[in-house]
Amino acid sequence: MTNQTVILYVSKTGFTQRYAQWLAQWLNVNALPFSRKNARKIEDSATIVFGSSLHAGKIRKAQWIKRRLPGWQDKRIVLFVTGAMPDGPDAQNALRQNFTDVQWRAVKVFYLPGGLCYERMGWLDRAMMAGFRSFLQKKEPDSEAARMVAHSFDLSDPGAIDGLARYCGSGK
Repeated sequence: MTNQTVILYVSKTGFTQRYAQWLAQWLNVNALPFSRKNARKIEDSATIVFGSSLHAGKIRKAQWIKRRLPGWQDKRIVLFVTGAMPDGPDAQNALRQNFTDVQWRAVKVFYLPGGLCYERMGWLDRAMMAGFRSFLQKKEPDSEAARMVAHSFDLSDPGAIDGLARYCGSGK
């Protein structure tokens, strides 16, 4: 096993990819899209960083990493998740519900602000968001959430990776 860190990410609208690239630059390693997960032996890395997004309360491709956790007990597993909601109790609860207690203890999880990009969403995601917007506008027409989901927005910030980058670079 090498001391190297591998960054693997799955990104649908670009926010997770952006963070993966910022982190890769900071750590001086490569970031690989999930589609290239077999391009190098991930098992040879001491630290595996997996970037994904929170979509309707679920972390995309989380099952893939959870299935591998028992075989990766000798590795440091780091997960960063992007989302449209601000960080806080709701975001942390949404992340936590994706894992059993054992899995949660095996993975260090970071939440990073992403956004919404309607232009890069598939038709099903756009339809789901239209329904959610309609629900919010009826329930809370003047809320910040209703105003935010009315259009695309970008909350990503290179400074948001500071804690994640320090953790990944610390070797602990």
